[in-house]
Amino acid sequence: MKCRAAAPTGIAAANIEVEGTDIAATTVHNLFDFDGDYTTKLDFTKLDQKKVINILEMRILLLDEVSLLTLPDHRSITSADLKGSGPDANVPRCR
Repeated sequence: MKCRAAAPTGIAAANIEVEGTDIAATTVHNLFDFDGDYTTKLDFTKLDQKKVINILEMRILLLDEVSLLTLPDHRSITSADLKGSGPDANVPRCR
């Protein structure tokens, strides 16, 4: 999936509709498999995992109600501070 939509809460995600597309929204935590410490449980060295593939192929991320994101959430998303994404990893960064 090249385009994904997400929101901080399930209610906000349920209200996202991109007319004329089949884009379905989810929560930010579900999309990136964040745990309580805002660290993803995904291992980006495992290129056979469906969620990893979907994130790496994603070109557009639509975020709704960004003001509800915590600072750690925001940092985790924008810095690609993801498990297995050290300085040598080939993980795209959002800036």
